[in-house]
Amino acid sequence: MDRKEKRIVLAVAIGSAATVGGYYLASPYLAMQGLRSGFLSRNADQVNQYIDYPSLQSDLKAQLGSMMLRNMQSDPEMAANPFSGFAMAMITPMVNSMVDTYVTPSGMKSVLEASSTQQSGAIQDQTAQNLVERKKEFDKALQKTSIGYDGLNKFQLTATADDGKKTKLVFNRQGFAEWKLKSVLLPQH
Repeated sequence: MDRKEKRIVLAVAIGSAATVGGYYLASPYLAMQGLRSGFLSRNADQVNQYIDYPSLQSDLKAQLGSMMLRNMQSDPEMAANPFSGFAMAMITPMVNSMVDTYVTPSGMKSVLEASSTQQSGAIQDQTAQNLVERKKEFDKALQKTSIGYDGLNKFQLTATADDGKKTKLVFNRQGFAEWKLKSVLLPQH
């Protein structure tokens, strides 16, 4: 191989490495764009490919259950209620059931379908309507965001609401350049 051929091979190798490296570093941004695009087009299949449902379910069950228990324990009316112990015992099964029902691929499909029918005023299911309202609140919170790596295999989007409360979406790398939403860190009250 002569000198000119060696330069061409070296240039191709450097160009290939730069392309692969660039894609590797840009992959979480591409995943978030795919997730966003799926939400905007109400394409549940596209959204679902970017969510790790078992991890997200586990995370949300723990956060929501803890949050509801704290709220009940700090409520003076609940302290005086003789049935408060029973109500507190029901929180975990209730939260688990809710998360198991709605934080699933089919639950996501229902939410996205409900959000498209809401514009025509045809929502019948109150639970779906509440989820649509929460999505609107979350969309508003996304107006103030920061994004970035938190290690090589973890990427976060942090949304700050007008009141300063932060919600974090945590994506984890799966394989070479595939990313999935693993956790949503809800604002603490």
